[in-house]
Amino acid sequence: MAEYYLAVDIGASSGRHILGHLEDGRIVLEEVYRFENGMEKKDGHLCWNLPRLFHEIKEGLKACRAAGKIPKSMGIDTWAVDYVLLDAGGQPLGDTVAYRDSRTRGMDKLVEQLAKPGVPIIQCFNKADLVPPEELPVGSNRVAISAKAGSGLPALLDLVEENLNRGQRRGILLFPYAQGGLLEQLHREAQVLSVEYTPDGIQVEAVCGPILYGRLKEFIVRES
Repeated sequence: MAEYYLAVDIGASSGRHILGHLEDGRIVLEEVYRFENGMEKKDGHLCWNLPRLFHEIKEGLKACRAAGKIPKSMGIDTWAVDYVLLDAGGQPLGDTVAYRDSRTRGMDKLVEQLAKPGVPIIQCFNKADLVPPEELPVGSNRVAISAKAGSGLPALLDLVEENLNRGQRRGILLFPYAQGGLLEQLHREAQVLSVEYTPDGIQVEAVCGPILYGRLKEFIVRES
């Protein structure tokens, strides 16, 4: 009697159950179930219907039983660009928001900025509680944490603060009133310490990263 193995392939628009078995030394594949998939609008976001996907997986297993071909094992493959957070009991925390939702807008530009030379990168390895201490990664800008156990989080915060402050410059800048939009940029991208409206313009004391500091070099009247 043939031994069957089930592959559940779930794509962004449809899913299918494929049974495979060996016959005369050759792999024979058979589609036993197919279903539609798609994003749904929920609370203003595009989400995947996780309960329905689980239901369709079980319906495909029923189709295998109806065909008299019970799989010995099974594997599930999905489109692999989304995630869902789980609580300690393995239950979903919130909705499964899709990658095409508006909350990902602008991420491509952010990735481009992070890839520029000189931008610090922190490698953070989660689930450290599952790995022997001697196997944990070490090195500059590397930290191992366990969100479940709460370990390593202070070290991660210290590393973030250290990198944010690296190369920071503090100075006094003077903007013409006609270019007041530069003050808004400073509020967005730097730490504004004080603002004074003078007859000569807007005087600002701020702490900036090296890239922004270089862009505003012509307005710097004194380094502090």
